[in-house]
Amino acid sequence: MKRLQIVLGAFVVGTLAMVSCQKNETLIQPQTTDKPSLPATEYNYSAVAMPQSFSKLPDKTTADGNKNSVTDAGATLGRVLFYDTKLSINNTVSCGSCHHQKDAFADPVVFSEGFEGRRTTRNASTIVNSRYQSAYFWDARESKLEEMVLKPVENHIEMGMEDQDKLATKLARFDYYPGLFEKAFGDKNITKERVGKAMAQFLYSMVSYQSKFDKGIATNFQNFSAEEERGRKMFFERTNCGVCHAGANFSGKDGSDFANIGLNVNYVDKGMKERMAEGKKIGGEGVFKVPTLRNIALTGPYMHDGRFKDLTAVLEHYNSNVADHDNLDVRVSNPFNSNYAWDLNNTLINTKAQRLSLTDQDKKDLVSFLKTLSDDKFTSDPKFANPFN
Repeated sequence: MKRLQIVLGAFVVGTLAMVSCQKNETLIQPQTTDKPSLPATEYNYSAVAMPQSFSKLPDKTTADGNKNSVTDAGATLGRVLFYDTKLSINNTVSCGSCHHQKDAFADPVVFSEGFEGRRTTRNASTIVNSRYQSAYFWDARESKLEEMVLKPVENHIEMGMEDQDKLATKLARFDYYPGLFEKAFGDKNITKERVGKAMAQFLYSMVSYQSKFDKGIATNFQNFSAEEERGRKMFFERTNCGVCHAGANFSGKDGSDFANIGLNVNYVDKGMKERMAEGKKIGGEGVFKVPTLRNIALTGPYMHDGRFKDLTAVLEHYNSNVADHDNLDVRVSNPFNSNYAWDLNNTLINTKAQRLSLTDQDKKDLVSFLKTLSDDKFTSDPKFANPFN
């Protein structure tokens, strides 16, 4: 019996070693001969003339001494990395698997599918105009884009490449990468830091600024229909949506904003951890990043958990379903309600939700306005498309 146990034990150990070996082989060995199809002359990623309205936003390519300015070669490499399934541990999932160009680089499903078929716990939001944002992910846990782009790669559900030093070894086995790295960085050395910088450059170049709304600024919106114009005025005046979705990127006056918008009374996903920033308390239960509204008509389902399938459902939430919560943001509560509290900074905080009293026509007008933020040129631009197709 004892001998049988020893034999069985050796078999199990051998089997586990074989599985481990196979996993490592999957990690570093080429599994496909697919190569990216790139233009003979690199696309222009570096010289983009942005509208004046964007000049007031913090530009992450120059903020805080960032030394990762966009170059055509760097963004080209980033584009290849973004769409290459070889960045996942089993060569099945890329960043582009969950961020589709036609959907303004969001995912049209509630939760995205990872490398083993498991689902993420939050909705994959759009990554458009990342260069004009100061925080990333729904809980705003990352402030540096070069580091943010690597988190899904190493995530145990999303792409599974937890050891990113092995990622560099793996990429070096593909004959198209050394040349791309040399063009981008001056030599063929492949490192996880350079992977992060190149993908960040691609995201920095991913700017959307040619919507119907942008074109209307110069003409005082003479290009708007009556419905769109009513919706625009309602957005900025009657409903005051622009107080949260502020600035040229519609994501906060400083590029990023955060709020508890009363999705729940009790949150399973607690959201952004409470912390001090610049002497003020930010975060807390139910606080999530305020997403950009650029291309919002294309990026559903909506909210961190994808609970709303369309914009009408989102508007109905703000209209009549905002939950009373101790941490409810003052901008979505009723400033005239007597039920209030004071936070640590003596700022008036109302815990009773406001009601907008929107009619069906009001909602249609608002949806029509939000659709003017769609940028067809951006969602069809070949320089942002999958080079492996």
